[in-house]
Amino acid sequence: MAEELVEGARNFRDIGGYSTADGRSVRHGRVFRSAHLANLTNRDLDTFAALGIKTIIDYRPEVEKEMTGHDRVPPGVDHHTIAIGDPTLAPEAHRAMQLGDFSALHDLEEGNRLLIREYADELGQALRLISQANNLPLVFHCIGGKDRTGMTGLLLLVILGVPLDQVKADYLKSNDAVAPTPEAQEAFFNSLVKRTGHNGELTDEQRHALRRFFILDESYFEAAWDEIHLLAGSLDNYVASYLGLTDEHVASLRDLLLVPA
Repeated sequence: MAEELVEGARNFRDIGGYSTADGRSVRHGRVFRSAHLANLTNRDLDTFAALGIKTIIDYRPEVEKEMTGHDRVPPGVDHHTIAIGDPTLAPEAHRAMQLGDFSALHDLEEGNRLLIREYADELGQALRLISQANNLPLVFHCIGGKDRTGMTGLLLLVILGVPLDQVKADYLKSNDAVAPTPEAQEAFFNSLVKRTGHNGELTDEQRHALRRFFILDESYFEAAWDEIHLLAGSLDNYVASYLGLTDEHVASLRDLLLVPA
């Protein structure tokens, strides 16, 4: 699988393989999602070439690129920055991690509502790029590949007609890239605490704050889905009125990304 071939990017995976309600399936090898691409290895560049990657969408504002590194873009690949996020949020989160004040990490349930409510135009821009055949295969990403990237994956899969339970499973799959078991979570959280220079025991309060920020929960998915309906009344209305996708964009996404039954 593609995610096993990429060494320098966490949470890199193909969105293909899901079945739709009408019996079709999402094509493999067309669209990939990922964490940031600053640490791609030379082997990864060869992998991108083998996958035929033509386009990268990076959701990170400049301040985040300065913190985590600019993407290592393979030759000939078009790189689009569609900045999503309050420029103050990333420094605040970074400062929280440095100081060990994990309670300052922002709430992801409200974060997903904010993405759906305030950044529909940017999400729509990305989906329009995906709807153009000459941009595929394509990779979209943020820092960790779970929040802004997660909302894009949610919207794209539901537009394609993938049942909501499968879309939710894909959203939660990002947890496998962070810490797939309780033991792995504990080890991951302890490593984060040690990076702050604190050598003491991980407190329950710290553990709760870190889990809330790094481990996706079904309630985060439900918050986004609820916000779509609060804003627009239906998915179709959100797609047209907030994302700005025409019937032609939707038809193109389905033609390009679905395998006929």
